This record gives sequence, C-alpha cells and structure tokens, in this order.
Amino acid sequence: MQVAFSVICVGLDNAGKTSLLRTLSNSQRMEIFPTPTMEIHYVICPKIGKYCLVYDMSGNGRHRSNWRILYQDVQAMIYVIDTSDSEYRFHLQRHLIEEVLNDDLIKKSAIPILFLFNKNDKKNRFNKDDLIKVLGLDSKKFKNKFIFKETSSFEISKLKEAIDNLTDALFSKKQ
Repeated sequence: MQVAFSVICVGLDNAGKTSLLRTLSNSQRMEIFPTPTMEIHYVICPKIGKYCLVYDMSGNGRHRSNWRILYQDVQAMIYVIDTSDSEYRFHLQRHLIEEVLNDDLIKKSAIPILFLFNKNDKKNRFNKDDLIKVLGLDSKKFKNKFIFKETSSFEISKLKEAIDNLTDALFSKKQ
C-alpha cells in the first residue's frame, strides 16, 4: 500500500470523525464507540490512486492535548464540525479552532485544512456559511488554505470529493 501523505483528523467529541473515516475507508464495523485516543485509517485518494494515512484523534477534552504531538508529522488536517451541535458547543468549537490555528507548528507549516461540516442530513442544523462566520473562519489572519465542505457519513460521493479537494490543495501547495 503506497501512502501519498498523512492527515490528522480532529474535532470535538461526537462530531462524527470516526464515522466519516470508516465510510471513506470502507470499514465494515457497525458500532461506533468514542475513540479512546487515536485510530488509524487508510483512505484512498481517488484523484491520485494512492492512500492517505489518517490519524483519527479523540475529541474528548482530556485527549485534545495529544493532537499537537502529530502536527509536525502530517501534511494536512481534517477538522470535523457537527452542524447539529448546540450553540454552547459552537462557542467551545471557536475557541478550540483558534487554539489549533494559532499553534506555532500549524502556523509554521501552513498545512491545508479541510473543514467538514458534518451531519448535513440532520433536520435541525446550522448551515455552512453561518458557521464559517460564527467560528471565525472567515478571517484572513491565517496562512493555511481552508477548504469547506458540507458532508454526512451517508454521502460517500461528497466525502470523496472533499478528499480530492484536500489532495488538490496539498499538491498545489508543493508546486
């Protein structure tokens, strides 16, 4: 298996990180439990026909400090946001996103970040454009290339398109 690049996947607990990654990696496990610390997934990048190695990090508060350990070892980030979350959690999310984006390793590397606005299939959800503003992602103060996609673990075509967009951003950065 040839790995083209590695990615860290982060976000608050219960955002759907593991469900999305299992859908992308064709994992057949039906039961989803909170990720203890980290899971590893190999996801095919359709555009280049190679795999990316994805570190699926726990979103639990006590494990978030572990995210930083991998920042220097990855070439991209996927940040998953639950669009059906509560207003309180969006305030927590904004703080967490600022913390991640202001980390010296993230700022220095300027890696592309794919923001997946997940659970798009839910009835009571916030839309992507409103969340971009609420979460402060419309700011021009960050050097990282941001990609914004609405997704659901039931929409494999949108997930594959998002991975293609991340691949494009990563390889256009290298040129």
